[in-house]
Amino acid sequence: MAKFVKVRFRGFKNIASCVKYEYGEAKSGVPLGGLGTGSVVLGSDGSFSASTLRNNIRDRWNPRGSFFAIYTSSGGKSQCKVLGNYLYDPPLQELSYIFDPSLKSETRIQSLEYYGHYPMVDIKFEVEPVIVNMQA
Repeated sequence: MAKFVKVRFRGFKNIASCVKYEYGEAKSGVPLGGLGTGSVVLGSDGSFSASTLRNNIRDRWNPRGSFFAIYTSSGGKSQCKVLGNYLYDPPLQELSYIFDPSLKSETRIQSLEYYGHYPMVDIKFEVEPVIVNMQA
């Protein structure tokens, strides 16, 4: 369930009012882009969706195979985690031109905190041993 919270984000001196979602909780997200230029939506699961070109809302599209990922290596253990949505994105095996086909869907991030404060988004998630804070 969405929560309205007040947070001081890195790089800003004032407290921002924003909506907070957990992983995949919202069906949409904050549109990122300049006025009249189009936008890309960074969803509450970290995936890209509802993109537009030249601000034409009739022709929205979800860019397949576009994602953020993080690779960590610590104590002899390496892992790669992908931000993305199980419902809309193709399985990683279908993206064999990017990933090794043997990768399983466990490589997706399982939880995150999404803070939408238009025109920006802050996402926080953890991939042991790293805590990632992403701002767009």
